[in-house]
Amino acid sequence: MPRSVTDMSLPEVEDIVEMDSEMRQILVDISRRQAGGASKGGRYNKHDTARLRFVRDKVLMGLRLGILVPDADLRMLRLEPQEQLRQRGGADWLAMEAWAERHGRDPRSQKKDGSLDEAAQQTLLNWVVRNAARFHMPIGVRRGRNAPYLLDFGAYQGYSLLKLIAHANKGGGHLLSNPSETTPPPGQYVLWLASTEFEWQFPRHLKLFFALRALDYQSCRVCDENRGHRPLLVCERAKMRYDAHAASVMSPRDDDVDPYTAATTIGGAAATVGEANHPPPATHAAAAAGAAAAAPTAAAQDNDDDADANAADADPPWRPLNAVDRRENGVPKAQQQYFASVLEEIASGERPEYNTWRRLDVLPDDPLCRECFDESAFELMPIDFWSPAGRWSHLGVRTPCVNHGWAHAAFTSLGEWRQRRVKGRVSDRCISSRFTGRERCHDA
Repeated sequence: MPRSVTDMSLPEVEDIVEMDSEMRQILVDISRRQAGGASKGGRYNKHDTARLRFVRDKVLMGLRLGILVPDADLRMLRLEPQEQLRQRGGADWLAMEAWAERHGRDPRSQKKDGSLDEAAQQTLLNWVVRNAARFHMPIGVRRGRNAPYLLDFGAYQGYSLLKLIAHANKGGGHLLSNPSETTPPPGQYVLWLASTEFEWQFPRHLKLFFALRALDYQSCRVCDENRGHRPLLVCERAKMRYDAHAASVMSPRDDDVDPYTAATTIGGAAATVGEANHPPPATHAAAAAGAAAAAPTAAAQDNDDDADANAADADPPWRPLNAVDRRENGVPKAQQQYFASVLEEIASGERPEYNTWRRLDVLPDDPLCRECFDESAFELMPIDFWSPAGRWSHLGVRTPCVNHGWAHAAFTSLGEWRQRRVKGRVSDRCISSRFTGRERCHDA
């Protein structure tokens, strides 16, 4: 079946990177709970076994392809451990038991899983599509907002960045009751976090980076130790390290396929139709069961001429890019590392500033002239750096605002560099441009 419009929406890179960090933390928590926490040996319980196999065999593969975890599965992964969930009981316990039975089966088990064969699955799913109004219930938008990030290290552990900035901008002194002599004031501490002096490590500081970058985009200003208001700008080193981490998370392998729709074998149970791995939520289980009992046979559906005619005009099913498409259209990892090294040289001063360049392209070394042979050097492509406002700003060249056009061109600012691959007849190249931000645009 073709994917719905909601499923085909592209997630943001930060959503994928943040979910990757959460999934890896789940694997760490499972390892710590091994054998009830009594020892490092022993077997995982039923629920943790299902979580381990689902994350390892499906989730990480899907994130490399840019696919987020489905909401129903994500809810199961975030439930409390098995013993706590057993004591609480209720619908969550029953849903988790069914989910663990489906995704955590032992490949050596001879027990029948009760799954339908391919013909029965197609019969049921085709009927469900044509009769969705009989059992489908709309799900409202979840209320509330995301909790603000709280510092989980340092002297101001447990405080949010907004609280530190608000305290500094009000002219208050130290926020702590008994600060040490080496503890800076709140405003100076926030500015230090965003500077090059802070040692950035990903994914450890992932949420801190997102929080600081959001304040940077909002043109936030912080009162420093000299009572002057300085703009909060995330340093280029942090952005480059985040880009490198995001590239490592979203680098698919040649054998990766969409784990939620393709025919895969997970935990010993083969899925021939992707939707069969994701039945309706627990709230709709009874209705779906009634729909299955009332579903017509495959022979009865052949008489539905109108439905067959509509199906013939439908778009073909969505399929992920194969290995050839990803290799021919993606940016190789060696090229990503080369691009990051060029930006590092600009930031460190080894290369001149962009506004003084005599050529706007950067050419890699000839791979045949290297001292040591490197196979990956043949994947490197020239990079065309294109930023008119960055190169000719001294001549008055500006970048228009994305909302107000040239009227607010004075308030636009240039962000980090990004590259993309451009196909050519003989050889490919990469073109790099800069993100555009807005400074005080809402005040103008």
